[in-house]
Amino acid sequence: MRHLAKCLTALAMLIPAAAHATETRFVATDSIDVRLCPAVTCAATNRLYRSQQVEVFERRDGWARISREYDGAVEGLPGKIVARWVPAKHLSIDRPAELVQPAPAADLVDPRIEYLPKVGDSGLTEADVTLLRRFAVSLLRSGACAVIDDGDRSVSKPGTYWVHCKGEQRNRFFRAEDVR
Repeated sequence: MRHLAKCLTALAMLIPAAAHATETRFVATDSIDVRLCPAVTCAATNRLYRSQQVEVFERRDGWARISREYDGAVEGLPGKIVARWVPAKHLSIDRPAELVQPAPAADLVDPRIEYLPKVGDSGLTEADVTLLRRFAVSLLRSGACAVIDDGDRSVSKPGTYWVHCKGEQRNRFFRAEDVR
């Protein structure tokens, strides 16, 4: 009996306390802020967009923890343990249906545009997507680019967008007022 107790104790030490099952969920709204604690008063450090997949580690008071706990010094909060939290009501078991995509105007269709994001990608609106297409087409028609292979709204420059000309090292940044 003593031998069995020692074996069970040793086995229990091998199983990590954090080995809890997670739940796969999807963002079911246009966008949600990711916060460092389960309250709207906590700092928002990121944003998630419709259909993004997350793993839920814990639920508490209407919030879902979507990361492991980590040292708050990374977030400028030394001495604190933090995690990433989102409102649980904005998560779904099923991936939301694709948004209906408006057809671009005929003058904004060009076979040299290999890829630009769709409405809903990274929270882009129809106006954002149209703006990206207008700028891409203007670069193609001017000869400044031969092929456009990507684009989006800048995450570090408010009110700024970018497109990428295939084969170039850098992105072409622009603002709405730069597009005719």
